[in-house]
Amino acid sequence: MPSMPTAGAHALKPMMRADVQPRQAALPEPQPVRLVDLPKGGRVTILHLSEKTCKWPIGDPGTEEFCFCGHGPRDGSPYCEYHARLAYQPLQDRRQRKMAFG
Repeated sequence: MPSMPTAGAHALKPMMRADVQPRQAALPEPQPVRLVDLPKGGRVTILHLSEKTCKWPIGDPGTEEFCFCGHGPRDGSPYCEYHARLAYQPLQDRRQRKMAFG
């Protein structure tokens, strides 16, 4: 078997590693807001959603237990801070992924 060149234009080049970015600290999952003026045990239903409530759905829409988060949303988002982190994952550059995994 011929040896691999170690110098010159045909030499093997080291692969570039993808930039590893630190993860943000995990936030505890919020429980649905329990407001006193809401019916049925305080669940936030579609009738109670507004621009001041997190619109993250919780549970199976086909059941009576289905509700929405209801916490205050972060600026420019329909979701609270916790659910916005789940909904909006950062995109990775496809070229970096391709280089890292061949």
